[in-house]
Amino acid sequence: DALWSIGSFSTHGMNPDHIFLLDLPSDQAHQRLVRPHDRMEAKGSTFRERVRQGFLREASRRPDQITIV
Repeated sequence: DALWSIGSFSTHGMNPDHIFLLDLPSDQAHQRLVRPHDRMEAKGSTFRERVRQGFLREASRRPDQITIV
């Protein structure tokens, strides 16, 4: 909820009508990365999977607003 609030604040209350989450297993996503890695990409597979799970968790909390593709 805090992240949604920060996002809303930073966009002056402009929020999307709907979000499409493009899901890909983190190991497959890693194979598609272009080198060199930036700071976030260099954090490793455990970090990437945690981020992915966070997005999927938000999608399950808001199924009327987020569609997983």
